[in-house]
Amino acid sequence: MQVFSFIVERFKIVCIALAILCYTSVDNAYGEEIDVASTVKNIRNGIEQLAAQERSISCLEINQDVYLDVGTKAGSALLKVHRSDNKIMMIVRQIRIIRNASEQFSVKQAKRSDGWLLSHYHKTKSDTVWKGMVGDTHLATYPLTALTSTWTIDHIVNDTTFKPKTAKQISPTRIELEYEVTTTEAGSPSNSAIIITGKITFAKDLNWLPVRSVTTTSNNIVGTITTTLERDANVLDNTIVVKSASFSCGEPKSQFYNKSVFTYRLVADAKMNPDEFNLDFYKIAAPEDSDVFEDKPPFNWVLWISLGFVCIVSSVVLAIGVRRRLRS
Repeated sequence: MQVFSFIVERFKIVCIALAILCYTSVDNAYGEEIDVASTVKNIRNGIEQLAAQERSISCLEINQDVYLDVGTKAGSALLKVHRSDNKIMMIVRQIRIIRNASEQFSVKQAKRSDGWLLSHYHKTKSDTVWKGMVGDTHLATYPLTALTSTWTIDHIVNDTTFKPKTAKQISPTRIELEYEVTTTEAGSPSNSAIIITGKITFAKDLNWLPVRSVTTTSNNIVGTITTTLERDANVLDNTIVVKSASFSCGEPKSQFYNKSVFTYRLVADAKMNPDEFNLDFYKIAAPEDSDVFEDKPPFNWVLWISLGFVCIVSSVVLAIGVRRRLRS
């Protein structure tokens, strides 16, 4: 009996040792670099499928919560996004922001019974114009492919200056890619090249969906901005469903930290009349000077509001410093 117990104990020790050895071997395999070229090829193929699925979503309801400090909600907004082929419409209260094959515009109503008024009109396909119109709701209009508040993942990996640096297998289904892009936004001064660096975590089991991204954007005008994106998604009926996404700018507790949390809900049987994606539907004639904005960026409200906020904060800090000096 003692011999049997001795053998059992020794067997347990051997099993534990083998388990530790296997775990260590598997753990060491993760974090090691893998082939970058084949990884980028797989990412691009997956992104094509993600973009196609994104275009097929006829209606999405999104709740956006905005935080200016950790745990302190500053406000909320309910958004609706409709798509028809390559056309897209975002509805915020009585405002509709629309992009079709040849024009981008926004219309609004003071009341539901009132007629529509034209707010913005641009006869252009420019992505820069669209970014300026939708502002920080990029993750609402592109729930599967948005990477920052202005960039989608396909724009990053297909940019001519895209330079993948390393690719690592960090878990059985997760790949981390480190990259760099140097580009210039259309309409920006030639000396304002934007340098984008970051690390993206892709989910191989979700068509290479970017589930986490830390991006640093810098140029000579706005300085350096670090943003973080995280997505919570799963597969339902062979379709990737994003339940929520969070996008933060700056470090928590820092002076200029802000964060938006998007919660998504698919709306069935809510297809929009295709005519509603065209300006004619709203009984508004296209402005005669519709080509004025074709090669010029729109007025960037987000940028100027941010700069105004910085000026206000700076003036408050300066006033406090002056008062302290006068008291001393």
